[in-house]
Amino acid sequence: MENKKKKSNYKEIVKKQGKMAFSANLIPGISIEDYLLRIQTYANVKKSTLIISLIFIDKLCHTADVTLTHYNIHRILFTALLLSIKYNEDSFFDNQYYSEIAGVKIKELKLLEYTFVSLVDFNFFVSDEIYEKYRNYLENFEL
Repeated sequence: MENKKKKSNYKEIVKKQGKMAFSANLIPGISIEDYLLRIQTYANVKKSTLIISLIFIDKLCHTADVTLTHYNIHRILFTALLLSIKYNEDSFFDNQYYSEIAGVKIKELKLLEYTFVSLVDFNFFVSDEIYEKYRNYLENFEL
């Protein structure tokens, strides 16, 4: 019974968020693990930037009441990574390069960025305390 309730809730969440810029019409054919590996391979993202991107995703979920689904996780992850690269790293590629990595058109990439920054009210400050909390959690995380 509980599994049926979870599926029903998931369908409602997907339907509610279906019109958001992050939501795809179909679930992407690449796993989230492979997608992250692709981004890491071509963008050479620092560990600190990955941690910050997780903080940004958490901030998005709490600030804008966004729930991660199979339909939006790839775009949310990529947008958070892109914004954390721009926030945390001294040098980075242009948006055209990142759009090719993400598999989205440049116009869509700009929309994703704008949507994300708007939903978190342009608040990207990460305190040392929060950063260390996430870093420690990830270092101690085991599958």
